[in-house]
Amino acid sequence: MDIAILGAIIKNPKMIEDVISSLPEYDYHQKFILFDGIPEKANKLQRESYIKYMDYIERTYPSWKVLSFNQNVYYREMLKYLVNTQSQADKILVIQDDVTLNSDFNLHQIEKDWKNLPDCKMICFHHIKHEDLKQHHWITPISEHGDYVKSHGFTERVFLIDRVNVAHKLDNEIREGNRNKRFFEQIYHNFKNTKTFHNMNDKQKEEYWKTYGCYYHKNIIHNHLVGKRLS
Repeated sequence: MDIAILGAIIKNPKMIEDVISSLPEYDYHQKFILFDGIPEKANKLQRESYIKYMDYIERTYPSWKVLSFNQNVYYREMLKYLVNTQSQADKILVIQDDVTLNSDFNLHQIEKDWKNLPDCKMICFHHIKHEDLKQHHWITPISEHGDYVKSHGFTERVFLIDRVNVAHKLDNEIREGNRNKRFFEQIYHNFKNTKTFHNMNDKQKEEYWKTYGCYYHKNIIHNHLVGKRLS
């Protein structure tokens, strides 16, 4: 298993260090930090600060492979680059640069649980627990499986993914719209709100779900630090 932090220009450069400090102990095969390119609207000072920030992280965390992009490509393209050209692991724990985990995030147990979840291809960890999440527009629960819930929709802030399946989805499911192009989670979310999806029968919806195989944990949640980007 690999681990990857996906980041971008941010107003609080210390936030990513809180993220790293919160990560679960595990013998990761490789550890990656990916930094998106600088937005065109960034001024000279912002550009210089961002370059210094990336250099600081690379020097401070030598066990991590730090990768930076020349252009502002957004989350989806960074993830695509990671799964297609960098990681060779079966699974990757992917986390945003403004998200921390709690001490109950037992990655060894989660890895064991994965094997007992039918057709599982990703497990995500939301910012609120299941009882409150059930009413959230982003997620449509399908069925419960112990501590996990099978769902239409997922969050990409923190998720454990099957690398090969995510690579396949990113390469083949192309949908129009800026947010679909920028964010992986947006594709499923937008599609499940279309007439096409609503007109599907249960079997057809199940077949679509299987292409993602997404579950979330009922009780293990993340803390979103809400990193401020360029306004």
